[in-house]
Amino acid sequence: MKKVLALVLAVIMVCTMAMAITVKDNGGSAYTGTPGTYAQLVPGTVLYFTVDELAGTPGWYKDSDNNFVPANNKVTVTYGKGADLVKSAGWVQVAADKTAASSWQYQIVLKDSETATYDGKAYDFSITKVTFKATGKLAQTYTFDGEGTNPAKYEKDYGLTTGELLLDDTTKAHVITGLNDKFAVGVITTLVANTDSEGKAVTENTWVLQDAGNKYGVAFKATAGTKVLRKDFTDDFKTTAWTSKYGYEDANVLAQAVNDTNLVGTATITDWSNKYNIYIVSIDGTVSKAAVTVDDGVASAKVPAYSAAVLYNGTLKNVSNISGNTTPGTTTNPGTGANDVVGVAAALAVVALVSGAAISLKK
Repeated sequence: MKKVLALVLAVIMVCTMAMAITVKDNGGSAYTGTPGTYAQLVPGTVLYFTVDELAGTPGWYKDSDNNFVPANNKVTVTYGKGADLVKSAGWVQVAADKTAASSWQYQIVLKDSETATYDGKAYDFSITKVTFKATGKLAQTYTFDGEGTNPAKYEKDYGLTTGELLLDDTTKAHVITGLNDKFAVGVITTLVANTDSEGKAVTENTWVLQDAGNKYGVAFKATAGTKVLRKDFTDDFKTTAWTSKYGYEDANVLAQAVNDTNLVGTATITDWSNKYNIYIVSIDGTVSKAAVTVDDGVASAKVPAYSAAVLYNGTLKNVSNISGNTTPGTTTNPGTGANDVVGVAAALAVVALVSGAAISLKK
């Protein structure tokens, strides 16, 4: 009897031995920090565990066809800090084969934030324990304390890095060609007041965007205290989905400008033609038709945060209006020639710059 009991205990010990387990986030692994050195955890990050790591020696539950069944492979995550920062958690199929372990990840999606800041001084998100229980198999528990064979602590500082941009030391309007080097993606940049050569305070600048031929110029203001945040935003809208769903034709795109900031911009288009439309593409890919106001041949439209304005010669199908309808005006010089297209493109580019964004401009 003692031998049987010893054998059972040995089997239990083998079955409950934890394999190596790490928290993946963009290729990273577990991190233990000390005050002042905690690693950054960017808002919106997706953390994940692999199936084989969680299942350990007992393995994971499969149905009669060897398919992975999420409901029969339960995961419980215990957070030391930051449970309120979790947007969602659960199994996600990342490949077509339901029988392959590599096709499944247990993902923890963190909430997005435009205000949380990172300095590394203290951690505000941690995972202390993870338990995996497959139907018909023994539970696997992983304690993140670094003791013995346990995984290392997972403690990170949730937030965005910050920076400042000193306003130019002049109140006079001056020409710029772009702001690509002024604002970094994922950094909260605060515009800071400056002083001019006479010691007077400079709390706002007037920047003028001009095209290469100086034929068109657009002025806008940058005010001290404004916080500018950019996000990754692809400017490649020419996909097969556009063609099939919206009837998109590349030749009909006269200009496009990306406003990849948290601010609202304004597009101004000279030599407007009633054949034109402005479409707004949000960062999630949603397409809407902008409300356009036309005054004596000059059109304007608001461009929401994290979106792109596409000037289109024609009408796309299956697109709803953002709000209102195009307001017709007196168009004295319809934009039908090549020179008009250049003017439209230059004017549209101000969308990105009004919001302090990097420009992506194409014909």
